[in-house]
Amino acid sequence: MHPESWQLTDDLDDFLARAGGFLRSRPAPHTVPLTVTDTLRRHGLHYYGSGAPLFGTLAAPDGTVLAALTRTPPHGLCLTAVTPEQAEALAERLAGLGHRFPEVSAERDSAAAFAAAWRRRTGREATVHRRRRLYRLGELTPPEPAPKAARGSRDRPTGRF
Repeated sequence: MHPESWQLTDDLDDFLARAGGFLRSRPAPHTVPLTVTDTLRRHGLHYYGSGAPLFGTLAAPDGTVLAALTRTPPHGLCLTAVTPEQAEALAERLAGLGHRFPEVSAERDSAAAFAAAWRRRTGREATVHRRRRLYRLGELTPPEPAPKAARGSRDRPTGRF
């Protein structure tokens, strides 16, 4: 895979035109980039900091988006799932452009593949800083019996007699 396969931009509208459908197609694993891009769209590109955001997509020859990335300085790179080959091409592209990142956030295998590729390109070691899980809500169960009315602060017991 050629590094130029990754299309990078600082234009949020351009990124969302290319990657929006891909991100919305799997909202659970893409919740962070969906939330970040929505926040930037509503509050401006410098909502998270003064640095210019970076967005990227990797597309198949037919235009189907295979992966996406967002970066809002001072935060690190947020990457959707990628193969080791895709991670290698991305690391080569970003390192070649002189980018540096304090961290990468991705599912475990993708983060490991990118960190290894980044180390090969830049000599910078990576360490696991934090592991996160995304929990899926199974079913909402209404309380039985349902409360008669909302409780306000005056309705709560104070411990005074």
